[in-house]
Amino acid sequence: MYVARATSRENGVGNGVGNGVGNGVGNGMAGTGKREVGADIQNKCGKCGDGTHVIVSITNGRIGKVECKQCNSQHRHRLTDAEKLMKPAKRASRRAAPTEPAGPLVEPDLTRPIRPYQISAVYAVGDRIDHQSFGTGIIERVMSPSKVQVYFSDGQKMLLQGRTP
Repeated sequence: MYVARATSRENGVGNGVGNGVGNGVGNGMAGTGKREVGADIQNKCGKCGDGTHVIVSITNGRIGKVECKQCNSQHRHRLTDAEKLMKPAKRASRRAAPTEPAGPLVEPDLTRPIRPYQISAVYAVGDRIDHQSFGTGIIERVMSPSKVQVYFSDGQKMLLQGRTP
């Protein structure tokens, strides 16, 4: 029996035979171009190395699981190299990355000593603290009775305050 094979230029991906992409020739979806549960698809099996699979599940229009026709094992659908190329590129985020300030937002209160950080202590803006992991920092903002924003040399951190142990 003769099976018409389309070139990669004609259908966009692979040879179109049994891969569920392109013109649908030889994959149980002749002429539809749709991927359906129960349709044949080419997908390399990690267990036996065979390529012919049956689509088991589709979620949100994407093939979820396939079952190998040779060894009957099920696995996630792996995109072929051609399908990876057809995948749309990720769009860049419109939000700019937050920038860390070059220095603290407030001047440290040098009249007060550096205090070791304790979760039970209460701090005020300008207080200097010594944190076990982050080092010396300056209280920039009191966000709430239980949270403070602290400037450390490696960036800003939110720390808890006023908690009973």
